[in-house]
Amino acid sequence: MSDEERSKDQLIKESRQRIEELEKLETEHNRVEEALRESERELSAIFNSTKDGVLLLDRTGKIIKMNKEIAEIGGYAGKDVIGKRFNTLKFFTSKSLSKMTVALAKVMVYIEVPPFEVELKTKDGKKLYLEIYVSPVEENGEIVGSISILRDITKRKRAEEMLKVSEEKYRDLFENAYDVIWTADARGRYTSINKMFEKSLGYKRGELIGKQSLKLVAEEDREKSVQIYEKTLDGELQSYELKIKTKNGNTRIFTLRTRPILENEAIIGVQGIARDITERKKAEQQREKARKEAEFYADVLAHDIGNINQITLGYLYLLQRARDKKTKEKNVDSIRKSVMKSGILTGRIKALKEIEDTKTEKFDLNKSIERSIEKIKAYFDKEIKVNLDMNKHYYVKANDFLDKVFFNILENSVEFTFQDKVIIDIKTEEKDGFCNIHIHDNSFGISKEKREDILENLETLSKRTGMGLYLVKKILERFNGKFDIMDVEKGTEIVVTLPVINGVSTRNVHPQRSHKQMEAAMR
Repeated sequence: MSDEERSKDQLIKESRQRIEELEKLETEHNRVEEALRESERELSAIFNSTKDGVLLLDRTGKIIKMNKEIAEIGGYAGKDVIGKRFNTLKFFTSKSLSKMTVALAKVMVYIEVPPFEVELKTKDGKKLYLEIYVSPVEENGEIVGSISILRDITKRKRAEEMLKVSEEKYRDLFENAYDVIWTADARGRYTSINKMFEKSLGYKRGELIGKQSLKLVAEEDREKSVQIYEKTLDGELQSYELKIKTKNGNTRIFTLRTRPILENEAIIGVQGIARDITERKKAEQQREKARKEAEFYADVLAHDIGNINQITLGYLYLLQRARDKKTKEKNVDSIRKSVMKSGILTGRIKALKEIEDTKTEKFDLNKSIERSIEKIKAYFDKEIKVNLDMNKHYYVKANDFLDKVFFNILENSVEFTFQDKVIIDIKTEEKDGFCNIHIHDNSFGISKEKREDILENLETLSKRTGMGLYLVKKILERFNGKFDIMDVEKGTEIVVTLPVINGVSTRNVHPQRSHKQMEAAMR
């Protein structure tokens, strides 16, 4: 075969190979084009089916493509947006355009931009809030544009605004409420308190937040408070009264309502609303005291004065029918005593009304006892012997009402001693700054049960006994004193205890402290 023929065959062979290669390239090209078309269809489907708005921008910020969601979000058609630079669009606020400009500039140089919020005006003038995600678009390793995903967050923003307004209103109500309001965690530690809490109890927020709320509850109400708190944490609404200690040591009475605090359906603490009812309680107690006093005086007048009047009428009846002088004189004397008894009773009623308003001063205790002995001997027609043993001269903070104390005690001794001769022993002793005056008589005595009944029910029993010991109790309370009926083998012994002066004023003696000291002084 000639060289020319070989050249032709080689050329034909090479041509066929070239054709095959071209055919392969064309097939591959067609395959790639189909893949690209398929990819574009998929991207287009994704682009148009996403629920978020999508904008495709070139490097200059010109919008080259948008999906239908943009139109649905803002009401703008493609002709209103495509081909225009984003910074010329009027539906973005100036602040939002500035955010977009900064974000696009960053993604062009591969700086990651976190999601940010913008405001958009719809075509019909409404304002929307959008959250935007911006990413770069690359081609052949070079950034050729950006893609922005716009998510409508208007409902969420509206809800946040409403929540913020609601929280501000709640905070305003919380801070400026006329009631005391607080919250505490499941362990009873304060998490918040309002201004009225600070004003009513004297504490500042920093002194209580994180601290145990039980510490403010008065000792006698703590067990009750714990039980109620546990019920609240079990999901029960509670309404109750509690004694609370203020910062300056005073105790106030509050009415409280507590409810559980829920978070993700779990109880995490307690909210409480309280109102100071101390003054109301005092007013109620004063009204109740006034009512009881009115009933008390009415009962005493009806019972005791009625009895005295009946006795007086009886003696008058006997006097009218008396024939001899001796009988008449006896009846007249009995009538005189009844009138005196009525006067004493009236004086006791007056004393009860006046005792709280009287002034006290340095008062001679010894002379008060001596005057009362003289008066009791003059009042009764019985033989009365009083053995007086006063170890020293005492002065107390009192006034003339103290005479009524000893007169009433001595009167009881004489009336309830049915011996021909009444013997009363009076002895004084000083102990721990108090004077104990022991008054012992030779009556039949008082049983333990009767003694306890008298001491516990003086107000009730006074309606049947002419108010004697009840008056004694009220007067001694005014002078920071007290009395007790002692347990003795024979007769009856009453011990009166009073703080003594001994040349020093007792003006600042605290009544509660005095009573504790008196308990020790009498033991």
